[in-house]
Amino acid sequence: MLEHVKILGRIGIARALLGVALGSYLIWSAQALDIVAYGLTQVTPDTVQFDRTAFMVIGGLCLAMAPVRCVQAILALKGRPSARLFGMGLAIWDAVNLSLFPVSTALGLYGIVVYHNPETVGYFESRRAWA
Repeated sequence: MLEHVKILGRIGIARALLGVALGSYLIWSAQALDIVAYGLTQVTPDTVQFDRTAFMVIGGLCLAMAPVRCVQAILALKGRPSARLFGMGLAIWDAVNLSLFPVSTALGLYGIVVYHNPETVGYFESRRAWA
């Protein structure tokens, strides 16, 4: 089960990089959004402002979660005891987060199974004794 901790660490780094890319793109898109971007549809300025705000909020959340995921992934790859609790929290967040439903939920459940496994718990507890 310990190889799954390393896999989750690599996935966490990849998700952090994707979060930076997606967050940056959403914030850039929000700044470039205007009525002309909607084409021939009839859009009010309020709709454009709502969309800008939504893009900014979601982009900001993606950018805010990226360093959190990256730190947890690095801690997991190094085998630090705090990575298990930190990873369990992120896994629970992913399991209940429905914004990226199939992928996020699956990765969250995978993380819960890996970090809750007795072998993983024993590994991180033994590393705590060394610290």
